[in-house]
Amino acid sequence: MVSFEGYRPGRLSGTRRAAYADFGPEGVSLQLECNASGRPGTVRDGRFVLGGNNSRIQTAIGCGPEHGPREVRFFDFFEQSPTVETLGADRLRLRAGGAELVLERPAVRRLAHLPSPAELDGAWRMMEVTRYLPEGGVAGVGLSEIPGRLIIAGDRLHFSACPELGLRFRHASEGRLVKTGGPTPASGPLGCAGVSDEADAPLLPGPSQALRLLHADPLVEKTGDGGLLLSTSDYGLLLVPDGR
Repeated sequence: MVSFEGYRPGRLSGTRRAAYADFGPEGVSLQLECNASGRPGTVRDGRFVLGGNNSRIQTAIGCGPEHGPREVRFFDFFEQSPTVETLGADRLRLRAGGAELVLERPAVRRLAHLPSPAELDGAWRMMEVTRYLPEGGVAGVGLSEIPGRLIIAGDRLHFSACPELGLRFRHASEGRLVKTGGPTPASGPLGCAGVSDEADAPLLPGPSQALRLLHADPLVEKTGDGGLLLSTSDYGLLLVPDGR
């Protein structure tokens, strides 16, 4: 999401997008920095038209006096048959009841949040590794108690607890850390001290998946609060500066 009613939300909340309207065969999935919901329907003749399914399932998190009312208006916006128009190849503008919603494809939106090479340098603490599930679901585990730090210096990257897994990379223009040298992680247990190879539940990633991700040419972007998100299509790794 770029904006709703002139409000421009943050792009990320941890390893996930903070605000979106994702259209699919059965309707639209919605979130605006707090609860997740959706509306059944389809885009037809330049409008989003509600479907016959009256389901209004959503999460129930208290969003505060500012976010709460805005979220209600956002969800209700899709019940007003908003008009839908394209703005170039990657943006949509929807309008209804005097309100305007502007959307941008996620792959393009992230390009406004790329770090410079200098912003990558330093010691980073791993906070969370997330598995991105089909149909938009996620399953993540916290990593803040794991000893060791991820060290980035120029074109070199390593985890201090197992430097033998260090690598060299090229910072590509699309915000991707392309591996150019270093070992291939073992297909079995990595054996990195303090970083378990075991997952606590079937859908959860094992903590060592965070280290495997580093060798998979991850995308990188700024989180908006000083952190970094490294991600592939299957996993995301949240980093914060050491000492925070």
